[in-house]
Amino acid sequence: MRRAFATRFAAALIVTATAAGCTASATTGPSGNSGSRSTGQVRDLTDAEQVVVERAEGLLTKKCMAARGFSYWVGPIASVDERKTAVYVLDDLAWVRKHGYGGRLVRAAERAGNPNFAYSNAFPREDRVRYTRALEGMPSDTVSVELPRGGTVEGPAGGCRAEARGELYGDHETWFRVSTITENLAPLFLPDLMKDKRFVHALASWSSCMRKEGHDYRSPEHLRLELARSTDGMSDGKAHAVEVELATAEAVCAGEDASGLAATARDLEREYRAKKLGPYADTIATHQRLSLAALARAEDITGGAS
Repeated sequence: MRRAFATRFAAALIVTATAAGCTASATTGPSGNSGSRSTGQVRDLTDAEQVVVERAEGLLTKKCMAARGFSYWVGPIASVDERKTAVYVLDDLAWVRKHGYGGRLVRAAERAGNPNFAYSNAFPREDRVRYTRALEGMPSDTVSVELPRGGTVEGPAGGCRAEARGELYGDHETWFRVSTITENLAPLFLPDLMKDKRFVHALASWSSCMRKEGHDYRSPEHLRLELARSTDGMSDGKAHAVEVELATAEAVCAGEDASGLAATARDLEREYRAKKLGPYADTIATHQRLSLAALARAEDITGGAS
């Protein structure tokens, strides 16, 4: 379990350092702070709102699968706290003193597993195929999207998941297109952001601060990669203690009284998004509008409970 967590944790940080948190739809920027950003009459969903939407999607999928003769369990759905684990740099001292890097949250989610996998894997092959087609549609029934920097992503256009998203967002294919594009916009500006002198200076100051605290790391992603290796095989208690110590140092050093890395990352994200993502303004706005419409429907479906 520790090795599985370490691998997942390291992989998540590689993505975070080069892509995540700077997409048009993300609510956690490179700074690691959550919250919606307004854009005219539309905005991104907060993490708490996203949980409500995902729960509603699960409930709609469950209803659809039941109509086709199958059981379906809602979730697992990442909590608001779990979503804070995939960020570039932490600066929420209260959170890190409680959760470290969220390792316990991730490991608890892994232990809980996904009951849908166990359920479908218990079927004979023929019934497992029926289950998959009910959930995902026919293999030939797909929707594809060209990514901003090249390449294509395909997803199911039929089945209960697509039906659930269609009911939530109003148009599954439009939602798949705009969400896929907005989740892959970071390569358009993040390389330039990370070469910006302001970011480079703040990162160097952060690294210097960490050395003074007794932790020699070039960057937050370097720290987390090393953390994943060093805690592999530790007991849960020891790993958590290491996490809390390092995450607290990271957050202190990212603050305004030290390097200002968190604020710099936030400011530069806004600046570079404005500079580079103009051609995708309509796509971003459509994504936000569909998300807010889905939230309204999701609140009716779930009673607003997250």
